[in-house]
Amino acid sequence: MKNIALITNFNIHEKANAALTVAETLVGFGAKVLIASQNKDRIFRLHRNHREYVYLPLEELYREAEAIVVLGGDGSLLDAARRAAPCGKPLLGINMGHLGYMAELEMSEIALLERLVTDDYEVDCRAMLHVAVKRDGATIECYVNDVLVFTVSDLAGLSATDKAACAVLSFNTGVTVTNYSITTELN
Repeated sequence: MKNIALITNFNIHEKANAALTVAETLVGFGAKVLIASQNKDRIFRLHRNHREYVYLPLEELYREAEAIVVLGGDGSLLDAARRAAPCGKPLLGINMGHLGYMAELEMSEIALLERLVTDDYEVDCRAMLHVAVKRDGATIECYVNDVLVFTVSDLAGLSATDKAACAVLSFNTGVTVTNYSITTELN
């Protein structure tokens, strides 16, 4: 039985119901579904629990999963990618956001999840930046798709019409999203 983690914001009713539909579909294909333990009460209140659901702390969920299905937009996928990268786990995005540049599936295509359970898929490897920020003697590390480098003084008193000097470091996954975000902020 394949262990597939399911990630979404279960506090948003539409996403919770969609995620549980995906979970039920995965169970139907013979998978065990791993869900963050913080979502257990919500799922029980919706009366949609199954014995094939395993509730784990978030860090353990990423370690134990063989693949991770994320329902949401690009932000949800990027957050999951940051957590999955150190574990080397593949992600599959189902678009529940507005733009969905990075998601592979729409909810109307969840029958294709059978291919995930039967290992009938290819992994599209994406480059990520491993960033380490040192501040006050502490180091914070993370995996990201793009980095905006500037100093705090660069931001002081700037409005949306002001120009600032900065550097954007980005891989192909981040280029469109970054350009859209920067253009939106400046317009």
